[in-house]
Amino acid sequence: MRIPYRFLLITIFLFFSVLLPVVLLAQDTEFQSIHVVEQQYYKTHPIPSDTPLIKQSKNKTNVRLKEGKMIFGYHPYWMNNSWGDYRWDLITDLCYFSYEVDASSGMPLTTNDFENAAVIDTALANGSRVHLCVTLFSGHANFFGNPQARKTLNEQIVHLVKTRGVQGVNIDFEAVPSSQAVSLTSYIHELRQCLDSAVPACLLSMATPAVNWNNTFELNDLAQDVDFFMVMAYDYYWNLSTTAGPVSPLYPMETSYPYNVSQTIEYYLSEGVEKSKLLLGVPYYGRVWPVTQPEAPAPTRGSGNAVTYRNVRNNPTFFSWNNRRMNYPSRSIYYAYLANGWNHCFIDEAQTLLYKYQRVIASDLKGIGIWALGYDMGYDELWDAIQQAFSENGGMLCQDTLFDAGGSMMNPTFFVAQDLKILPNYPGPYNLKLFDLNLQNSKINIFDIQQPTGIPLSTVWPGTDSISLSNENGFYITFEDTDINPQANYSLTWSCPSAAIFEQNISLNLEIFFNPLLNQIQIQYFPTSLNLKLIQIYNLNGQEIFSTRPSGQQPYILILSDNLPSGIYIVRLIYNSIALNKKFLLLSK
Repeated sequence: MRIPYRFLLITIFLFFSVLLPVVLLAQDTEFQSIHVVEQQYYKTHPIPSDTPLIKQSKNKTNVRLKEGKMIFGYHPYWMNNSWGDYRWDLITDLCYFSYEVDASSGMPLTTNDFENAAVIDTALANGSRVHLCVTLFSGHANFFGNPQARKTLNEQIVHLVKTRGVQGVNIDFEAVPSSQAVSLTSYIHELRQCLDSAVPACLLSMATPAVNWNNTFELNDLAQDVDFFMVMAYDYYWNLSTTAGPVSPLYPMETSYPYNVSQTIEYYLSEGVEKSKLLLGVPYYGRVWPVTQPEAPAPTRGSGNAVTYRNVRNNPTFFSWNNRRMNYPSRSIYYAYLANGWNHCFIDEAQTLLYKYQRVIASDLKGIGIWALGYDMGYDELWDAIQQAFSENGGMLCQDTLFDAGGSMMNPTFFVAQDLKILPNYPGPYNLKLFDLNLQNSKINIFDIQQPTGIPLSTVWPGTDSISLSNENGFYITFEDTDINPQANYSLTWSCPSAAIFEQNISLNLEIFFNPLLNQIQIQYFPTSLNLKLIQIYNLNGQEIFSTRPSGQQPYILILSDNLPSGIYIVRLIYNSIALNKKFLLLSK
């Protein structure tokens, strides 16, 4: 049962942390994004020395991505030669960070060696498009009010695009005062006209915030001039949060804080931005806070610090398998460990990124953006998650659940007319179940995905609590308003034959964690009172590869064979007379 969301007037002073690719640092207390803080830090600190030497790209196969999907990754100049670790077959677009604008003149304070950086030549040679990121983090009124400075910047951008042979420009203007909203929109239009005249094939994009405070970004107007938005869907919880929480929650973790990735997506759609112009930015970093208790959500005891994915994988003492936990409401992983009291580290891993990618696929967004490439240096699993979701042979998981923007904790804050496509990357027929429904002045149409304009398989009206369907071809689902003040709360589960929906409607939370270092699966479920009879593991061909009768206390630790290939597997639990199947991603060493 979800708790209704009551409208809150919130004044929030955001304090963003310092993220480093290699070490944890104390953080600033000013309102600054990750992009801003890192740029400022490296003006006075050395570039990390442990980036790899230039080496042959780690491509193992020439994986083809789905046509039209964009994988857009920022390469900050301080990541140096980390590009030797990139999977170029999984990067459609690389964005070099950054040309730093002098607000008084439009000239660069620095281009950070954009003219000579080897990563640009390498990206182009591997068939990836390259974008120049242009940053302006202060002095906006001065810049926007100076026609000569604007003209100079436009000329510099055109010059660099032409001489370097790159394909795009990404505008990252942050901390823009709300009083400059119209000026920002006008400048983007001015730049668009300049590019169309001088380099008409050049792509123009913007880095935009997860939460559009004060409506500074006039999204509907900006969308007329930009080719896409790279939505920075991270930093929902920051270094001075009073509660430790996920950097990028798919759904709310708390009833008092509604902001989350799903809400961000629906907000942009509600502002009239086409889904084909939306990249969902995902973080390859997390945050660590001292907290008061082992379970999340937990109050903080002090400010937090930022940590890259690589840092987590390189520090098994604190970030161990035994310390790893899941916050189900937000679909987030965190590590709880003792070091001068309890600490929480929230970090996205392959599992939680795949949850987000399901939403990207279902909503048919343009693709994803990454902050930042190289922050997973030395590890393959985040690349594997991209391949699993967006390659020609990849796609939707065999079974998963999507919620409205309120998640399982609350009702969404607004209604948005939208459509979802549910087509798992496995043979049908497919099962679909919508439940926990609360429709007001709205309806849901469910179509065969091959006949999205035909007669619906079913139409859901207010008063319906749940509905289940089966179809050979997948599902196309539309949410429509029928009157003023519409509302649509829903939970949506799909499955293919190898991962059927629960045989009975039992509320059960199941945790499945895979530790690639120890080749172990940890299984834990709630409520613990169920009489578990058997645990089985199958591959997607239906072949049983493991079976055991559990005994002892939870969690159950299963030791797998060392030679199992990476891929999606199914865990089957038999309890009483009921079978529950759930997928998990196995990443080989």
